[in-house]
Amino acid sequence: MKKNHFIQHCRIFARVVRAGSFGHLSEESGLAISQISRTIQTLENTLNQKLLERTSTGVELTVEGAIFVKKIRPLLQQLTRLEEHFALQLETILRMDVPPTEGIVLLAPWIAQFQNRNPDVKIDMRYHGSQEKADYAIADFQLSVSHEPTEEDMIALALGPIHLCMVATPEYLMNYGDIFEPEDLLLHRLIYSPKETPSQYRLHKASTAYTIALQEKATPCNTPLELKTMALAHSGIAVGIPRYLVAQEIKNHQLVEVLPEWTVPAPTLWLMRLPQRFPSHHGRLFIEWLRTCAQKELSDIH
Repeated sequence: MKKNHFIQHCRIFARVVRAGSFGHLSEESGLAISQISRTIQTLENTLNQKLLERTSTGVELTVEGAIFVKKIRPLLQQLTRLEEHFALQLETILRMDVPPTEGIVLLAPWIAQFQNRNPDVKIDMRYHGSQEKADYAIADFQLSVSHEPTEEDMIALALGPIHLCMVATPEYLMNYGDIFEPEDLLLHRLIYSPKETPSQYRLHKASTAYTIALQEKATPCNTPLELKTMALAHSGIAVGIPRYLVAQEIKNHQLVEVLPEWTVPAPTLWLMRLPQRFPSHHGRLFIEWLRTCAQKELSDIH
């Protein structure tokens, strides 16, 4: 394990101990439970010691875990003070790699509000395509949409759920017929964005599930924005489109939600950073601002 990863793993271990459970730490920090679990397991493997025992109510320290946390806490506190001291000296430019749709539709308004409150901070956004990865030699943060964090070695904070839905224009449905059951979808033109939507699109209603093989049945689009444009042009039924992207058009009756009583598991909007790149004071303010905006706006769109 790299030294900077070891330090970060120690930090997460200490935070788990303070929170009392993986779930409580996930709720207060935004870290995925699966990532916390993997971190603790990696740390235990590195030390060749069992540090925590999971119980029905949380976690308990083993004898070795109690000794370890007692020794590392003062060291972590000293290291945090040192990092904060030097982080204050960093230039007030925050660089982000973001996918185009989320960057343009979600992030841009949030950033504008943040910069109105913090005029001395500059946010430099770089849009990356579906086949590109963030350049962490340049970027401080990466934004991504997935069910689990896409980068194992990154610190991933969950900003909020991206609820998906299916929509079409009233004109399209008038010409090609209404849809009453998932099986009816197979009689229609389907369009989807492979980057945002799994090829096996699984719908749920109570205890019933229905899977559509989109890779075989649907026409792909490069981005959700392109998917929205095609739907508004009466090109077919947009499957798995982010609800935040079409909420206004549904409200204005430009688009109609198809099978609204059927749901699909929502992926998560993740904010990721390198563990060794300690965020500056403005960086931490920015992280909290994004979490506040996402929790307020994404939770209101179901």
